[in-house]
Amino acid sequence: MSALARKTLPALALAALLAGCAAPPPADWDGWYMAQRLGPDSFAVVYGGDGAATPRQAFDLLRLRAAEVTLAHGYKYFTVLDDKSVSVPFAGALAPGQKPAGTLAFQCFSSYREAGPYAHDADVVRRGVKGRYGGG
Repeated sequence: MSALARKTLPALALAALLAGCAAPPPADWDGWYMAQRLGPDSFAVVYGGDGAATPRQAFDLLRLRAAEVTLAHGYKYFTVLDDKSVSVPFAGALAPGQKPAGTLAFQCFSSYREAGPYAHDADVVRRGVKGRYGGG
């Protein structure tokens, strides 16, 4: 992970919690999410659940937002720079009172060749996640 991302991710999460500058997630998921530019072609998305979303749904929402941000900025692929999941214990079950949350930092690319072997096709991710939850 880049030094910029290491410095920016904690501040980004704190800013989201304090400023309330987040948008709601898709229908039927409680909580909030936001996206922040880290560099010319890198971003972070943050999700904070309020208990209704499962850890899997929280992870999928992070991937969906990464794909949407990638496409919105004219790129086709993204690679994950860093991901931090909170309250997602082994086996994916939450203890009472735990709420899924996470941060996903990623870099965008125009071509698969630039992105390398760990690239995610943003359109495929977007359609896959929306299809899984009936958002087509």
